[in-house]
Amino acid sequence: RLARNRINCYHILSGLHNGPKLPDRMRHLVEESHRRGIKVVGGFRPVGAQQGDRSTFPCYCDEEHMQIVLGHFRQYIEAGCDFIYFMADDYYPDKLDGHCRKCIARFGDLAAEQQHMLHRIVDLAREMGMGNHQILFCPTHSDARSQRDVDYLRVFHDDPKLKGIQFTFT
Repeated sequence: RLARNRINCYHILSGLHNGPKLPDRMRHLVEESHRRGIKVVGGFRPVGAQQGDRSTFPCYCDEEHMQIVLGHFRQYIEAGCDFIYFMADDYYPDKLDGHCRKCIARFGDLAAEQQHMLHRIVDLAREMGMGNHQILFCPTHSDARSQRDVDYLRVFHDDPKLKGIQFTFT
C-alpha cells in the first residue's frame, strides 16, 4: 500500500521501553520495503518513542543503557535499513541541562552528552559499513534566534567526526 500511494521512505522508531531486542520481523519488513522501492529509516528516540515515560530516557553514563541504544542501531543496520536516526527532540524541561546529575558532571551539558552518543553511533555505523550521510540527527534545540540554541548546534557543526551527518527537524 505504501508504494502504491507514492510513499518512498518511512521510519521505524524504538526507545528503551522496547528493551534490547527489536522485533524479528523487522528484516522481512525492510526487505519487502526495498522490493517495492521504499527506503527505510531505523530510529531511536530517547524519550521512549512517544511513550512520555520519564524512565525511558537513556543515561549516557550508564553503559547498559548505551549498549541498548547502540544495540537498536546495530539491529537496524543488520536488517538493512538505509539510514539510522537519532531523535533527540521533545526533551522534557528538566532534561534540558542533561539527563541526570551524573551526566551533567561528566559531560557538562546536553550538547556534549548527545555528542558523546553521536560519536558512539558514528563509530558503530562506520564499523558496519555505513557512512555519516546515512545518519540522521534531530537535535533538541533548533531555534536560530536563540543564542542558547545556536551555541548548542555549534557543538555538532564544529565536530569533524560528525561532518556529513544529516540534521533534520520534526
